[in-house]
Amino acid sequence: MLAHEKLGISRNYKYLSSIRQQLDPALEELCEKGFLAGFRYEGKGRGAQLIVDSALRRTSISARKGRKKKKGEGKGGGNLRLEIEIMLEERGINPERLASVLDSYGEELLRKVKQIICYYDTLVEQNSRLVSKNRTGFLFRAVERARGFVLPGPFGSRGQVSIFPSQRRLTQSSDLGQANSYEDRGDCGEDDEVDRLRAQYLVERKREAKRLMSTAEPSILEKVRAEVERDLSKFRGNISESNFASVVDHGVEERLLKLFAFPGFDEWMLSRSAPRRS
Repeated sequence: MLAHEKLGISRNYKYLSSIRQQLDPALEELCEKGFLAGFRYEGKGRGAQLIVDSALRRTSISARKGRKKKKGEGKGGGNLRLEIEIMLEERGINPERLASVLDSYGEELLRKVKQIICYYDTLVEQNSRLVSKNRTGFLFRAVERARGFVLPGPFGSRGQVSIFPSQRRLTQSSDLGQANSYEDRGDCGEDDEVDRLRAQYLVERKREAKRLMSTAEPSILEKVRAEVERDLSKFRGNISESNFASVVDHGVEERLLKLFAFPGFDEWMLSRSAPRRS
């Protein structure tokens, strides 16, 4: 009813998967803009429901910076904490909703949160099943459970390839609205090889980003840098110049990689396995 009469989606879309293709891009944009905290689907077929989590009213970073410290706040480095808040906000999560969690984290855990965000970015880039249903929900839960979150291969200690502390991995659930199911991981040899290749991919990706930074046309580089600085301008007064420059450089690298179509991990793997012409 909502999809057909209120949103104008054709009644020819009889299956939930077809309706999701129409709804998900708009819902993800609302999450990225901060209007929604997340969304999920529960149930199957005609009984399926779309659950939307409304975001709390966004509070500016500068206002949060000046608020009175709560119990446990300030354990972690100030600049690192602020950098994480910026990263979360850029990915559609209002940092205020995680304030009490971040307040309780020391500098070591905050560094781990930053690694988790980088891992999340890789999953999104690879269109991983782990984040295909609710990207912001996955990241929110991962940051919330950072103490027990086990980072895989290149992001954490080698051999720690599961996602949550049960030492089991998330796999795609057949139910659209249910949390991903857990199953024992028994393919350690294969996992080690995938971790090795993923680490190699990240090294090549970083190398290509550096190459693009040094070889791109000055006009393109200036335009991309101006766009990134404009997008991050509201944070400039709340972060040191050196940290702001680092964040901008990272943003420029990411946009150049996208602009020049650097492949995702799956595509990169396919290109490696494709037979070469003699």
